[in-house]
Amino acid sequence: MGTAERREREREQRRKTILNAAKKLFFRKGLENTTMDEIAENAELSKGTLYLYFQSKEILAISIIKEISDLMNKDLRKAADTGKNGIERIKDVTQALTDFFKKRRKEFQFFKYMDVVAASLGSENDIFMHWKSGVEEIIHVVLEIVIEGIEDGSIRRDIEPDKAAFVYSNMVLSFLIRLSNDHGVILMDQELTEDEIIESMFKMIIIMLEPRSLGK
Repeated sequence: MGTAERREREREQRRKTILNAAKKLFFRKGLENTTMDEIAENAELSKGTLYLYFQSKEILAISIIKEISDLMNKDLRKAADTGKNGIERIKDVTQALTDFFKKRRKEFQFFKYMDVVAASLGSENDIFMHWKSGVEEIIHVVLEIVIEGIEDGSIRRDIEPDKAAFVYSNMVLSFLIRLSNDHGVILMDQELTEDEIIESMFKMIIIMLEPRSLGK
């Protein structure tokens, strides 16, 4: 291994160490109550070294969110590429989102920081733009499925594909983010389990997309 390659490997390992330290602190204390000093201490690095990699805790937060989004999008692309008809692919994508949420519930909570991060960094930040393109990718995947579903007859023809894809993507993500952060509040005084609530919501989505003759 050459010197340049070794240095790059060490740099990437240090970056991962910082992200892992930040994750633990954000989980335990929240973004607002965590300082860069604490992140440096937990990563066992000097504050100066930390700032060489990440200039603020908001950049750290959006970097973590970007990594989570990339993993989620990978699962969604795989679920969408099945060769089934439109409505069945929507079901597969919805299931993939649900599985990702259940598998990475704690990480899913990071999405709640998006408003704070956007206000702090601005919408032109490179990392923020990368995350935004990931969200747009989800919408684009769903849009393609909806269009193909209309063509194959499995999705109703009286909807506008772009609006349906936008509403679906934002509604599902917002619901799962809320559930990951306010689980107790949502289920308070309800004789329903979390799984039943998720299943009911997604059934409603499918019913709204299916042609009238197929709706249950």
